[in-house]
Amino acid sequence: MEGSGFRLALAFTATLIGLSVVAGCTGPTLDSSTRSKVDADVTALMQLRHVNGVTIAVVRDGKTVHEKGYGLRDAAKHLPAEPSTNYEIGSITKEFTAAAVMQLVEAGKVRLDA
Repeated sequence: MEGSGFRLALAFTATLIGLSVVAGCTGPTLDSSTRSKVDADVTALMQLRHVNGVTIAVVRDGKTVHEKGYGLRDAAKHLPAEPSTNYEIGSITKEFTAAAVMQLVEAGKVRLDA
């Protein structure tokens, strides 16, 4: 999709990393053909990765042109994912913090034993 002039900003691993988007597109919408392709790609990735629910945003030139929830935000209650769904982040932030600390260590800005 990169070659078609926009980036697909996936909060795809939302059940893993806890991302969501704010509801309300801020620009023109995607054409129906592209929307269908996005839907098919997201659905296929969800099945491949066994993801219950996800929220995505397609951003073009800094403006949200499409957003949609797929699957369930709460499987136990059978509640659908929506563009405004807030996902639990769990403890995934530990990996990002560790990576940031190691980047500082590699840059010589902090000692690992500090």
